[in-house]
Amino acid sequence: MSDLAPFVAAVIESRVVTELQEENQRLRAEIAQTRAAALQSARFGGCVQITGEGGSPVYAHGKVQDAEEELDDDDALVFALDLTNDLYPTCPISKAMAAEIRVNGVKVASIGEYDDDRCNSSYGDVYAEFRYHFLGVQRAPWGAFGVEMRFGPLAPLADEAPEPHQMKDEEVEDVAFTQILFTVSKTSVRSGDVLHDIITRD
Repeated sequence: MSDLAPFVAAVIESRVVTELQEENQRLRAEIAQTRAAALQSARFGGCVQITGEGGSPVYAHGKVQDAEEELDDDDALVFALDLTNDLYPTCPISKAMAAEIRVNGVKVASIGEYDDDRCNSSYGDVYAEFRYHFLGVQRAPWGAFGVEMRFGPLAPLADEAPEPHQMKDEEVEDVAFTQILFTVSKTSVRSGDVLHDIITRD
């Protein structure tokens, strides 16, 4: 029996490796399905727009299905959606805070409703970029999201960099809403062998 021990051990080890590989492949397939379903789910709508008050004019738009995955952790997926601006008029800087985020035509929030302590900004030689963060917006189909806005060209900066609401329309030629980032939590709910639902709100 002792002569068979190495053989038996090798068979067991091979079986364990095979099972681990199969489990790994199964998990990878589920992750891929989760990501695809997250973007295709009707709960996220097909179209995101940045508009003026009341839904007009349109300043930027994007299709959720075109979003790219930015981050995957244990609990959530983060997606980035680049917005198209070239087809639309420029938003006057004086109206930027009143601009509305809409999903399938339904208003989710105004830019000015961002969380006061959740705004990141950076200033280059010509343009400034702001990212406004939104948490716990009941009308939003996402757990949390952010909107990036670029504006300029800028005059030489004084001691303090200006906030968008501090600037006048004649001081800024171009305002562009460039990207939306959104997070969704992950939940696998099975109906038989089919992945039935993979997203719940945060």
